[in-house]
Amino acid sequence: MGELSVIAITFTNRCNLSCVHCGREQDLSHCTEKDAAFFINILKEGRTLGANQVNITGGEIFCRHDCFDLIQGAIDLGYFVSIESNGTLITQPSIDRLSSYGDAIRVSISVDGLTAETHDAIRGTGTFDVTMATIQELKKADVPTRIITVLHRQNIGQIPQMARHFVDDMGLGFRLLPNIMEYGKGVYACNTYGIEFDEAMALLEGFYFDFLREKASDNVTLEINVALAPMDINQFCLCPWGKAMVGIGPTGIVSLCHVSYHDERFVFGNLENTSLTKIWNESTMLDAFRNLDTNTLKGVCGNCLAREICRGGCRLHAITKYGDFLAPDPYCQTVYDLGKFPDYALDNDDKDCSF
Repeated sequence: MGELSVIAITFTNRCNLSCVHCGREQDLSHCTEKDAAFFINILKEGRTLGANQVNITGGEIFCRHDCFDLIQGAIDLGYFVSIESNGTLITQPSIDRLSSYGDAIRVSISVDGLTAETHDAIRGTGTFDVTMATIQELKKADVPTRIITVLHRQNIGQIPQMARHFVDDMGLGFRLLPNIMEYGKGVYACNTYGIEFDEAMALLEGFYFDFLREKASDNVTLEINVALAPMDINQFCLCPWGKAMVGIGPTGIVSLCHVSYHDERFVFGNLENTSLTKIWNESTMLDAFRNLDTNTLKGVCGNCLAREICRGGCRLHAITKYGDFLAPDPYCQTVYDLGKFPDYALDNDDKDCSF
């Protein structure tokens, strides 16, 4: 069965922004959120199952007045705490407190461009200046900080400068997501802001792959399925869904990951009326994900030599796009349909992998 390693908590659905590519389309801001004490008790139970990392995200977690109760409680339990934020609500007192935690935490801030025009087009007028000021203060306070950037039509020409600025000039981490995920508002954002695979690969092959080789750090990463990157690069953000992670929504719903709790196809139970231990050990739905036979994956994923590593990529993306549990990762399938999937990554390069 394996031990639980990561608990991903969506602490709130509330957010002060309305980003055009947000994975959440539904307005769930009215839902009744559980208090920090509820989540701390769950994290106590999680430790008995082996969990040692908690990812806290939203919405925007700093919309909640008790976010530091959860962060402190998780640290006290021995967790490494990863915090995701848009960076617009983190006050100086909050930065001071984050600084006191040292290496027990990492703060990830979303930045969508290196100019106000580019970033604000995604996140709203005035957000760039506030976010960049927050990043500067986090840096001054020695808070471990990473920048997360989603590649899109407006920022593709800025990525080399962004990566160099944040990593080389500021000494921060950098995580590049080379495509907009097609769920929530991302479905529509792909039409307006999405880029073609050839454009993305031109950036990756012309700059980012070499940048990863140069840095050789797990703090500078790329979120791409293994088969689409050169074999000598291993700085991937591989999601441990099903095997070593569960997501918990703000009302206590347990699901495959932190963005799937509103979809019944991914929900394993509710911590209001059952325990995390029972869900982890006994959920038949979780077991179906955990024990997925990657040889039964359809399309290009079923014929990919990396299928045991990435396990078909994001299942939420695949099921949302194709409506099939065994569907291929949509990005990899698109690359295959374009005739550009690497031959060396195919188990049988004569097999038709259409889907």
